[in-house]
Amino acid sequence: MYQANDEATYQQSKCPVCGGQDFEWGRLGGQAYYLPSMSAWAMKGRQVIKVRRCLRCSALIPFTDPALTRQFNRLVAVIAVVAIGFAVLIAALSMFMAASSVPK
Repeated sequence: MYQANDEATYQQSKCPVCGGQDFEWGRLGGQAYYLPSMSAWAMKGRQVIKVRRCLRCSALIPFTDPALTRQFNRLVAVIAVVAIGFAVLIAALSMFMAASSVPK
């Protein structure tokens, strides 16, 4: 799998299947990632995959995308922080409600 830093870099290379030189870029649908280790728990190294489709033979050529991977990792981190914040807030509110409903 190639690592694409710039779509223009690989736009000029020929299709390895038919030799065509006209391409379009896209992404795989769903959650397609390259995982360099065999463990599903190893999140380090996970890379988002972009694909280049040959317009002549429709061959899909995968590339990892470091910029898109960083963007996705930031989004996952924000979602995790918000989820943890809500969990702490709910726990604090339930403790407050339990403490205020105890008769004195």
